[in-house]
Amino acid sequence: MERIRWILLGSVLVGAYVPADAAQWQITPSLTLRETYSDNINLRPEGGEDAWVTEINPGISISRGRVSGGFGGFGGLGGIGGFGGGLGGIGGFGGAGLRGGLGGVGGLGGGFGGFSGFGGGGLGGGLGGIGGFGGLGGLGGGGRLALNLNYRMQNIFSTQEGRSYDLRHQLQANSTAELVRNSIFLNARASAGQTLINPQGRQFADNLANTGNRANFYTFGLSPVWRHHFGGYADAVASLGYNYVTTSTSQASATHTYTQSAFLQSGRRFNLLTWSGGIQNARQVRVGGQEVRFRSGIGRINYRLTRTFSLFVQGGFVDNQFRSTRGTNRNGLFYTVGATWTPMRQLSITAGGGRNSFVTVTLQPTRRTLLQGSYQRNNVGSLTGNVFQGLIQHRTRHTVWQGRYFETVTTTQTVLAEQQIFNEFGNVDEQPVLVPTDLPELVDEVFVRRRGELSFTGNTAKNTFNARVYQERRTFEVRKTESKVFGLYGSWTWRWGARTYSLVHGNWQTSDLAGGRGRGFGVQGGGNTFWIAAFRITRRLSPDVNAYVEYRHQEQSSDSAELDYQENRALAAINMRF
Repeated sequence: MERIRWILLGSVLVGAYVPADAAQWQITPSLTLRETYSDNINLRPEGGEDAWVTEINPGISISRGRVSGGFGGFGGLGGIGGFGGGLGGIGGFGGAGLRGGLGGVGGLGGGFGGFSGFGGGGLGGGLGGIGGFGGLGGLGGGGRLALNLNYRMQNIFSTQEGRSYDLRHQLQANSTAELVRNSIFLNARASAGQTLINPQGRQFADNLANTGNRANFYTFGLSPVWRHHFGGYADAVASLGYNYVTTSTSQASATHTYTQSAFLQSGRRFNLLTWSGGIQNARQVRVGGQEVRFRSGIGRINYRLTRTFSLFVQGGFVDNQFRSTRGTNRNGLFYTVGATWTPMRQLSITAGGGRNSFVTVTLQPTRRTLLQGSYQRNNVGSLTGNVFQGLIQHRTRHTVWQGRYFETVTTTQTVLAEQQIFNEFGNVDEQPVLVPTDLPELVDEVFVRRRGELSFTGNTAKNTFNARVYQERRTFEVRKTESKVFGLYGSWTWRWGARTYSLVHGNWQTSDLAGGRGRGFGVQGGGNTFWIAAFRITRRLSPDVNAYVEYRHQEQSSDSAELDYQENRALAAINMRF
């Protein structure tokens, strides 16, 4: 009950900043009724129990304006934070803006942003800047409050032995309020969802199976931000942040994260010579566990020699504290001296050498295409050695391509706080509640996260195609273990009638953990292969009501025979919006 009160409190705080005209609000209640038959509800290797499962899932969607950057910038100054905030933020790809560490502040990106700024400085530190500056540019749609809230209460009634009723909550709320015009902002967020306790155990994609390998998680965050322009001479941004993450299991401690950051850069009156500087501190306090701290600062001076060529020098410090037996973290001072060459509007190359060296190439051949890649050689920071980052974005009239690769240092609690519980459409009726199978295990430990993914969406008059491929490697700092995940997802929606369409979707994933027999990655470890395939036919009964029937098969094969299983499901549902 205490955790539920946290979420309800978070929801109230997210939505109760500034009074507004009711006509500006969009409030959509919903209700989903679903009946499912499973021939192996407990996902056993043999002798599985069949069961009927009834779901009654009321929900609500509330929005006002547009929170374009979400809570973005979980990477802050370091690691992926310099990539633009969007990679770690609720806004998903793009987040608060492609150009930098200051998120949606607009023109403040400048020398901070991209790989050449704070990210290129090699500060590391995936915990930095929770709340950051995402959302400062997000007051779209007019007014001084932007809110996006989606909530669903999943009531599960099952004939499975020992499980008659189960209650699950899914919540995602993001808000930005402008308390003082163009000066003081308040960002808030709250979320609730489910995750696997041990990804190497029995995997599943929703909340119907009762295997003991599922945990609820709850998060809440609040960040006041101050922004000021000093008469064209300097622009300043400062923020405080608080983030709370807890789970329903003891494997990962409840955590309180406190952040402070301040940035100052030259204003519009500076032309040939520009400068920037900032400092950031993030402290994660685990209830019953060890503290994790990331602290860093940087200063930078740029001098423009010609319209296409400029020089820069930057330096700073890193002071991190977390348990590690691998030696990837190295505190101290760093410096970088280099240049930026922009031979044409579509191409920019920045390179620098010093204690932390890097080269970044940005190519934007059209307004719809962006390619960016960076190589860093860090001697100072939370992630030393060779570090790579990459971003791909391309749009055509009927397709969207997005890809990213990043390397950062983070914790399980931070990854949970970044989860997108609902999609951009609210996800209140179309897809089943999914339990992500590619998240890290619930542990109190810092780990290095290396993840790459590529997604595609295509549309024709009657068809929609989606595809995604992802791979992630996690190296834990204390246990020295390594886990790997590789997965594929695809779906095809065919609108073959005025009110009728079909959906075919599937997911295949293989995962390994160092320490036993390997599967697929060439490392020693226990391995699982999990896949799911489904076919659905949906009929729109009215503008606000649709119904569907679906057949689904899911299967897991494992190095441990007791984790193998097969399951078939048949289900029927009706979705209503009010």
